[in-house]
Amino acid sequence: MPRPVAGADHAGVVAPGSGAGLRGPAHPSGRPRPQGRAPALRPAAGAVAGNHRRHGHGPAADALPGLQEPPTLLLPRGERGGPAGGGDLRLHRPGHAEVRSRPGAGLPAHQHHPRRGRGRPARAHLPAHRGPAALQRAGRGHPGGAPQRQLPRPDGIPGRTRAPLLRPGLRPPARGRPQEPAPRTGDGGHLPHSAGRDRPRRLPGAGPAHLPDPAAQAVDRLAHLDEGLTRGMVPHQVAIIGAGYAGLACAVELARHGVQVTVFERSHTLGGRARVVAKDGHRLDNGQHILLGAYSELTRLLRTTGVSPKTLERLPLLLHVPGELHLQAAHLPAPFHLAVGLLRARGLAWADRLAMLRLMRGLKKRAWRVEAAQSVAELLRQTRQTPRLIRLIWEPLCVAALNTPAAEASAQIFANVLRDSLGAHTAASELLIPRIDLSELFPVPAARFLAVRRGKLRTGTAVEGIRRENGEFFLDGDPGRGGYRQVVIATAPHHAGALLASAGDCERLAAQIDALPSEPIVTVYLALGDGVHLPHPMIGLAGAPAQWAFDRGRLGGRAGLVACVISAHGAHEALSREELILAVHKQLEDELSRRLPAPQWSQAITEKRATFACRPGLVRPGCRTPVPGLWLAGDYLDSDYPATLESAVRSGTAAAERVLRFAARTGH
Repeated sequence: MPRPVAGADHAGVVAPGSGAGLRGPAHPSGRPRPQGRAPALRPAAGAVAGNHRRHGHGPAADALPGLQEPPTLLLPRGERGGPAGGGDLRLHRPGHAEVRSRPGAGLPAHQHHPRRGRGRPARAHLPAHRGPAALQRAGRGHPGGAPQRQLPRPDGIPGRTRAPLLRPGLRPPARGRPQEPAPRTGDGGHLPHSAGRDRPRRLPGAGPAHLPDPAAQAVDRLAHLDEGLTRGMVPHQVAIIGAGYAGLACAVELARHGVQVTVFERSHTLGGRARVVAKDGHRLDNGQHILLGAYSELTRLLRTTGVSPKTLERLPLLLHVPGELHLQAAHLPAPFHLAVGLLRARGLAWADRLAMLRLMRGLKKRAWRVEAAQSVAELLRQTRQTPRLIRLIWEPLCVAALNTPAAEASAQIFANVLRDSLGAHTAASELLIPRIDLSELFPVPAARFLAVRRGKLRTGTAVEGIRRENGEFFLDGDPGRGGYRQVVIATAPHHAGALLASAGDCERLAAQIDALPSEPIVTVYLALGDGVHLPHPMIGLAGAPAQWAFDRGRLGGRAGLVACVISAHGAHEALSREELILAVHKQLEDELSRRLPAPQWSQAITEKRATFACRPGLVRPGCRTPVPGLWLAGDYLDSDYPATLESAVRSGTAAAERVLRFAARTGH
């Protein structure tokens, strides 16, 4: 109800919610006060006149002689910063000493305006600290008790009174721009300007599942979620056969450029020959892969698809053979990282160190070029490498990188690997070991990347042949039975030949691919219990049959799980599965010089055609085929690298570039 204010020259009666301004006392005659100078506004009785310093409002103030009747606290229409119908300001208490014309002795030091120097006299203004109490919301329990926006010089603001309401989140005036208020929950002041223009968008529901595998169903359903991202995309005109690293790299690059693709995969697991395998209730990689810091294209695609850097264990270059060798690169710029690491190495004589430097300096002097027909073994003999250096360093590195024995491996490809790892900067020589399985490393994030861009991923769909009709490609086995302008064959080489032959005019290329020699990789998993750990996450094994051992417990896997890798052809192929597991277990005991518990469980996974044999003078096909619009992608294609994950993704991005160029040239 109306509240009287005591005092001879008080401000009259203020009715909360009435919209009335501050009025002076009535004329003694009862008639309305004539227009002119308004009486002075003095503090009301009961006001906290003596506590201004304590409350942070400064000393008591004099009257405001220039206050017009009726006074208003509205800015001019051009300075409000909001629409004409915007919210107005309401006084919930009579403004007494809070609204003052001069500061008297001045504000406390911590309340000086930031644009004025300390001690400088201020002009008439409202208190700078949290706004004046006269402009606070009425009542202690008012919702959202945050201070309202400050207003400059209220004693001289012209205008008329409006509805008694202050809209939360009132925008600052267009001119003058007083100090911004503190942000409040729900006012939207913290949002960027573009957020205010965003309109709510209804996302369509997921379509019915038509894939038998639950993981494939989840990936396929993601394709129906975001239509707004793909309205400008080209209709499905490109088909990719194979969802390995090469095929998915090609699909990601095309989707990144706005092209919708359809990826076909025979298996229900993504990754091709670098995938996870479920055996006896355990999920294991079909082979342990090592990445290098020089693998720039793969790491770029991992960032593109949102893979966390923590999924890769980054280790400095480390070659540790228990009881034989310990060589670790120093944390120094190249080439000092390798030179200092070589000087600190244990297990190498000075002749071994000098021989290693002689090989690296000789290759660098020749610009990392050697004879095309030369093998790694011949290169090592030519540069006079010591037998111990060959046995402990060069042969293990060769078989790990090229998956081919040193006597048969290409010296040029080996020199390329050394150039981009040991001969490059420090980060390029780092070892990157995945902490998750190979399917989760890149294929699954790539599938999610495609799904939100309206890409199609059809797992469990085998493409048996390719037909050409009226300038389009039709795939035998495609449930959609649609035509495609371009097709990328990103399968393993032993599957690519048959697809090329079915397309026509590619018989010679298909025969070349079928003639590529292959090498196997065997991975033996031993679950030795929680108390078993290797000296390092990765160690070399000097004996046979395994060349490397990985402590999966130190790489994000189950504690006590050891993966031993056997690369290339060898005498181990004559052993049965049980004999091979026993031989690897005994080899670990001999290398570590201690007894190991019997395995709780064990697995031996063989990839018979893991890679092609990287031999000297081997002619590898390129990305182009005799048929326009038909392309190849895979780690077996011609490149500077052997069959690695890096060469696979590089071939995929190269195929995507050819697809985009062909589409631009033909207008499709």
